[in-house]
Amino acid sequence: MTRQLDTLEKKGLLIRRCLDEDKRNKQIFLTKQGKALENKALSIANTITELSENGIAPDELAQFKQVLHKIIENLE
Repeated sequence: MTRQLDTLEKKGLLIRRCLDEDKRNKQIFLTKQGKALENKALSIANTITELSENGIAPDELAQFKQVLHKIIENLE
């Protein structure tokens, strides 16, 4: 996780700030560039979701999601 955060910080997408005297305890904030990328990524994700759910009845999607949740619970 730290390596990924380091990469995003080097690219100017986020900044880390210390919460208190403990330098190990940090908060992460998106920069303007990071927020712009977040908005673009969310837009793409929403488009993919809409395309993937096209033609599937709402009750079928609900049942599919219930099954996925059960599978995830079984794997925990």
